[in-house]
Amino acid sequence: MIGRVVQNYKIVSLLGEGGMGMVYKALDFKLDRFVAIKVLRLFDSKNYQFIERFKREAKNQAKLSHPNIVSVHGFVEAKDFLGFVMEYIEGKTIEEYLSAYGRLSLNDSIQIMKQVLIGTAYAHSEGFIHRDLKPSNIIIDSKGVVKITDFGIAKSVNESLSITKSGAKVGTVLYMSPEQIRGYEATIKGDLYSLAITFYEMINGRVPYDFNNEYEILDAHLNNRPIPLSQIFPEIPPQVDEVILKAMNKSSSDNYNDCTDFLYALEILESSLSVINYKEPHSYSHIEITSPIKKNTASKRIFNLFLFLIFVSLLVFAVKVVTDFLLVQKKKDIAKKNELNVSQGPFTAIKSDWRTINHGYTQNFNSISLTRNNNILLFGNNGLIISSSDKGESWSKVSSGVNSNLYASVSLFNNRVIAVGENGLILMSTDSGKSWAIKVSNTREPLFSIKIIGSSIYCVGNNGLIIKSNDFGETWVELKKPTNNIIYDIHFTDSFNGFITGWGGLLMQTNDGGTTWRKKVIATDDYLRSISFINDKIGLIVGGGGKILRTEDSGLNWKVVNSKTVSALNKLLIDTNIALIITNKGEILQSLDKGLNWEKVQSVVFSNLTDIQKSIDGRIFISGSNGILLTDQAN
Repeated sequence: MIGRVVQNYKIVSLLGEGGMGMVYKALDFKLDRFVAIKVLRLFDSKNYQFIERFKREAKNQAKLSHPNIVSVHGFVEAKDFLGFVMEYIEGKTIEEYLSAYGRLSLNDSIQIMKQVLIGTAYAHSEGFIHRDLKPSNIIIDSKGVVKITDFGIAKSVNESLSITKSGAKVGTVLYMSPEQIRGYEATIKGDLYSLAITFYEMINGRVPYDFNNEYEILDAHLNNRPIPLSQIFPEIPPQVDEVILKAMNKSSSDNYNDCTDFLYALEILESSLSVINYKEPHSYSHIEITSPIKKNTASKRIFNLFLFLIFVSLLVFAVKVVTDFLLVQKKKDIAKKNELNVSQGPFTAIKSDWRTINHGYTQNFNSISLTRNNNILLFGNNGLIISSSDKGESWSKVSSGVNSNLYASVSLFNNRVIAVGENGLILMSTDSGKSWAIKVSNTREPLFSIKIIGSSIYCVGNNGLIIKSNDFGETWVELKKPTNNIIYDIHFTDSFNGFITGWGGLLMQTNDGGTTWRKKVIATDDYLRSISFINDKIGLIVGGGGKILRTEDSGLNWKVVNSKTVSALNKLLIDTNIALIITNKGEILQSLDKGLNWEKVQSVVFSNLTDIQKSIDGRIFISGSNGILLTDQAN
């Protein structure tokens, strides 16, 4: 087969072999690119059922166009040759990584699983259930993008005729869900169960039910609970077990309903690891994607991700809307290639109203401060502060004197800038950010937000912490804790009425300037990250899982607004005639009708966006992971 030419494809090498056929690497002469061709086994070419299943795999996968799913380009057929042409992925499967390294780090496992869940969620939204999700069907390409492949036994919930007989067991026994074992109709939860097994195996190096015969494995899927990973590896926190055990719960009423629920749980898990300062066994501090843990040898990185660490860090594309949008942009590229900007992501021709500012740093930036004299300050991990006094044309590093992560900042009217971060850190500058001094906060809790409210400054953080300064940040006092949950943001509409938002759908209101707080009952338990008001009546809150809450009665009642994304919404900016939201997937959401309806604006980055601010001269700036700094093209 090697060297054979079929239509416009020349077979170059054998990539792999599966139950239905061989997969070859081939050169497409017409488009001058490499592709993968899955070829049906010759001895099966006369088997009608095999041919129909083979064609169905191609048709199913061709209907799914998503960054986290291997694309199908079409059929190729000759006298003794039947195959379909797929996107060629330069990379390795999770199975290959596990074979080489034994097990993966917890951080890598979480980031990989988040991408897999987004791709799977998209397939589910299109009516397809994979039914055979496992490490050998998950590929990580050379840029760090996770791809799901092999929809050979995928079932369309809309099909009137199924090639697989009703009641037949499909899938691989080590990853098979209880419903598959019993021969029940395939559901979304079957895929979630298989992914939970895969997640467990990535962290552990072995599947939870690794027995000597098939009967014991099937029986374990039906009746056994897996050994908690925290019992096997003392460094693994019990929160990891909670996520896996819920996904593997035998009762369909007690597990995740869909990929979005599983994804939310991983986002919460990831945040909790940050709160408890979880460290990998080999102390991979301040590395977004850590190296896997190699068996019996020194640890080496399996991911050479370069700038595409931004993909695996907190990348999770919105399930369907973003995909549709990007497909439109790809079509536009054919007609308007010279007019469009070139993105640094996998889609190479996406026009955007935002441009990237190059400042020469690749670290994560968490906050922006724009001073009254138009200085731009960026605050990041490890105490990094950089500054520009010429609207971003040139940049210089400023000595902060600390090595802690800085999470939030605010610029005051009198050349003062305050930055806050982990371990209760408060830094102050009285010269627009040129020099910095540490101020005593009397707390070791991480501080996530800082706000100017009237003549006072408030900081909020972990464990219900609220601290307040009435002397421009010189001294701080801790207020009575209204909750033990994480508080992410605080906002006052006047000197008396205010709100705090936080973990687990936390929303509390005060009418006496913060002396007492009462909890508001709202229709979500997703974490709430940012709050702001358009006027004295209309307010918005954004948070995890694409959650947007809106009030029209000064916060008495809140209603959920459709954001059309499952991404985590990190920050909200309200301007005179526009509201903007940034997400952890590089998306920018925009509303022109006071938050009732939202549309996505292409940012041309696929990284976690962390802060959005508007300068006094009308320019908008957005910071993010891996050194991302954007500004609007209009200005």
